[in-house]
Amino acid sequence: MKTIVLIEHDTTEHDSLAHLIQQSDQEVKLVTVSEGGNAAHILSRQKVDLFIYDLTVPGNNNLEGFSRLTHDFPYIPCLALTDQQQGTGKKAVERGAGYCLEKPVNSEKFLHHVKELLDIGTRGTVKDI
Repeated sequence: MKTIVLIEHDTTEHDSLAHLIQQSDQEVKLVTVSEGGNAAHILSRQKVDLFIYDLTVPGNNNLEGFSRLTHDFPYIPCLALTDQQQGTGKKAVERGAGYCLEKPVNSEKFLHHVKELLDIGTRGTVKDI
């Protein structure tokens, strides 16, 4: 079973993303948090295969919190969500996101990227042995 951490502040969007993830053909345990600080605690305490980070919280500089998570947990694949007005999609990918999707998300594209990132998490490389 794969574990996904969903970092989403909006309950409506959380519910729709959770529903999408549970419709996928992957067997998934979904852990949800509303802020990055709580996510860091979870990511450090349990095996996580993917985290999904919503960068659209109004009034916050979520790119900094996102960057901290991708820096501290570079081995965990990540999918970022943003809106067109923020212009943070490119910055999120530069800072470690596998993909960045604009909200509202296209469900097929979202599920495709979730599956792809979960598959990446199960493969790995060993270097410098």
